[in-house]
Amino acid sequence: AAKVLMVRCEMELLRQNDGNNGDADKRFGELRRSLSKQLRELSQTHSDGPALLVTQLAYFARSCLNIDPVDATLCLSVLEEHAEIWDGDDTDTSLRSELWFSVSRAAEVKGNYDAALKALIQGCRLNTAGVDLGARLQRLVRLEREQLLDLHAQGARWSDKQHAFLALLEQARREFTGGIASIEPIDRALVEWRVYQLLHGQVDRSLKKVVEQAYRQRKGSVTESLEDSRLMALSAYALGDHNRAVVYWQSVLERASRTDPSTQYFWWEARYYGLLSSATLDTQLDLSHAAEVLLNTYPDDSTFWKHRLRDLVEQIPTHRPADEWAEG
Repeated sequence: AAKVLMVRCEMELLRQNDGNNGDADKRFGELRRSLSKQLRELSQTHSDGPALLVTQLAYFARSCLNIDPVDATLCLSVLEEHAEIWDGDDTDTSLRSELWFSVSRAAEVKGNYDAALKALIQGCRLNTAGVDLGARLQRLVRLEREQLLDLHAQGARWSDKQHAFLALLEQARREFTGGIASIEPIDRALVEWRVYQLLHGQVDRSLKKVVEQAYRQRKGSVTESLEDSRLMALSAYALGDHNRAVVYWQSVLERASRTDPSTQYFWWEARYYGLLSSATLDTQLDLSHAAEVLLNTYPDDSTFWKHRLRDLVEQIPTHRPADEWAEG
């Protein structure tokens, strides 16, 4: 334990006298790894008892607050290796929750958002004092959604990880509603993912009823944001309300920009689904020609949705929206 404490002290001195230079950063990283090694040795002997180990683990996790993917891997490996010691009834509740929050943060940095959400829920079950749960959930929802859209744009399929994240988000919504200051972003995300499930062909009465209920509640409201317009457009399309879908997709087009990287995906998505809805309403519409005109108008763009439009030009049978995300 003495070695652990010495490493801890030197790390604290470096923290207090941080000159923001490369040598100090390098030394800090070396010490952090040295501490991990000492923690492993301490766990094997337990000469100073589990309580000291848990205290050192908490300090180690705090030293990784601003972690990069390398340190995140290190932090997770250390905490997971000693989980049976720190995640027990003998450990102070506040320390246990703090360590679960550290696991959550490390998993988030690594891009494993379902694991991050699971650890966040575990920590909140122990202690929510001083925790802005709503902000943490919203950040994870945003990151998961960005990852989801990025994977989709690359042609990846919907996976078990997305289903796991949705289930965990629903669980957090049920358990911690009272601790979430702003619930609307969470509810919007839940509706969006349920719509995706409906579009993937995972149709059952309960799922469709949930989407229909959310759609009716939002249908009379003013859709002033891109996210609201897109959610309503997806919902209308999934439920077969193509007249409203066309209107909502037009609203998306007015709020998104083909040349803005942050909204380009949604602009093309609206063009694609808007054409499908229009063709459903107007059987005289030459869908292949309309898609070809759109592609020829913007020949330099290269997006996932252009490939889908090319399928329309070549008259490849059109699947339900997001079928390409379906498992299998």
